[in-house]
Amino acid sequence: MVPDVDRIRELTESEPATPAPWQVACVRACYSRALAEGLRLPRLVFRWRRGPRGPGVHVQGATVHVADGGIFVYLRTDALDLPRTTFHELFHVHAITTGLSQRISLAEEEERADEFARQTAAINTRSA
Repeated sequence: MVPDVDRIRELTESEPATPAPWQVACVRACYSRALAEGLRLPRLVFRWRRGPRGPGVHVQGATVHVADGGIFVYLRTDALDLPRTTFHELFHVHAITTGLSQRISLAEEEERADEFARQTAAINTRSA
């Protein structure tokens, strides 16, 4: 499913938040695992957000590729499934870094990100 740009903007423009130590450790572990699974990832800036409040479906994470080439990963401090969200976003970073995002549709990239997150989160849970 292709993400809704307005919902992504709601996340990226929401109030900054400080992650708990376990959340930082989780994201670091996911980053290491993604590298071990073969993703090509640069050093990244993770931006933590409280996320929008209220009724409706809200995105749990977002990857933003800015004009100067920087890549930022936004994560909610109240993400429902932080490992899966992190793996999903790291796949998008990989797609940007390798040029894959230029060769496939956004819908296909979302499908691949979902599949990578599903499989890798399951592996990560079994090895924990």
